Amino acid sequence: MNSTLQKLLEDNIDLAISNGYSMNRYFSLEEDRGRYLFGNTLSCHPLETVIVGESIQGPINVDIANRFGVHPHWVDGFIDGYRFFTKDSDYLKLSPQDPAFKRYMEGFKDGQEVAKWIEELHA
Repeated sequence: MNSTLQKLLEDNIDLAISNGYSMNRYFSLEEDRGRYLFGNTLSCHPLETVIVGESIQGPINVDIANRFGVHPHWVDGFIDGYRFFTKDSDYLKLSPQDPAFKRYMEGFKDGQEVAKWIEELHA
């Protein structure tokens, strides 16, 4: 993960945690008047921390990708990597030379990295 992306994510995660939120493995933001907002739970997915309060432009993975300046394949990989879930992913059926596979795997590894970092915060 590049340092700019990592800093943005870490800063937003730290802010959410300092406001009483815990990180979970599933999306939980709600949509209200065209914006992403925290719901009634005090938990969220790490990627949600960068779009809360922002206007909804399209599917959530595309909005996150646009906020980070990455491809949605990376977001899909991050989501699976963060959840440690891979066996059913259609991306794994692609050739390792396929750009979609490469972007997915980069995101997957970054998702695993963030999961480990958050786990260490709670240790």
